[in-house]
Amino acid sequence: MNIQNITKEQFETLILLRSLEEFITDEHENLSSLSEVIWTLEESLSDGEHKQLVSDICKLTETGYLLSDGTEEHIETDRIPEVEGITPKGQSAL
Repeated sequence: MNIQNITKEQFETLILLRSLEEFITDEHENLSSLSEVIWTLEESLSDGEHKQLVSDICKLTETGYLLSDGTEEHIETDRIPEVEGITPKGQSAL
């Protein structure tokens, strides 16, 4: 396992995103992308969990574990970025 520059919580978020990515199937036509699944999940999160998820996604993007449009602006506005997937670096960490 090759984990550098991320916290335990960010690694847990990476695991969560991998699970969500695996959830996307043809059976869930209304949830056809990772971002759609994350946006559905966010409805059930507390404010603190939401802020943590946004921050983790942005940090994992910055460190090369995720492919997303996550920036500092997403953290400031507490808005979930669009996530395309887990990078090869992220896959190797898992």
